[in-house]
Amino acid sequence: MPAPDQPPLPRTYLFVPGDRPERFAKALASGADAVVLDLEDAVQPQAKAAARQAVAQWLAQVAPADLARTVLRINDAASPWHVEDVTLLANSPAATAMLPKAESAQVFHTLAARAPATAWLALIETARGVQAAAEVATAPGVQRLVFGTLDYALDLDLSGEDIGL
Repeated sequence: MPAPDQPPLPRTYLFVPGDRPERFAKALASGADAVVLDLEDAVQPQAKAAARQAVAQWLAQVAPADLARTVLRINDAASPWHVEDVTLLANSPAATAMLPKAESAQVFHTLAARAPATAWLALIETARGVQAAAEVATAPGVQRLVFGTLDYALDLDLSGEDIGL
């Protein structure tokens, strides 16, 4: 729960592919509490660098009120794009980021050293992540846990239907 002098945490998140900058402002105008600029699943490998550049340019010029509603979803710690995404985050005004496949607190210790002012949404979407959820929830900078049902179902070879989850 946020401190009394802080605005409430967002309830609705709208994901926008990071390589579609023409959609960023439209997403903010949609009424969603927060907009997630996605560098992960929504962006094909060959477009990751261009998406990172588009996001960096947009973050550098966006109004403070819109920046406050923006979340940057980076690639997970095991991906080949993670280091470049964290570098972008550390050099941008983005205040909130989402880490997919959060499975331990250790990665957040590393992230806190690289981007100390960042509030993190830890995306729990694997069996390992569920097992480590209490540890992840208390890691440096973690503001909220988010459950990713689709990747969780894939990880456990579930059908993805409600009964399986």
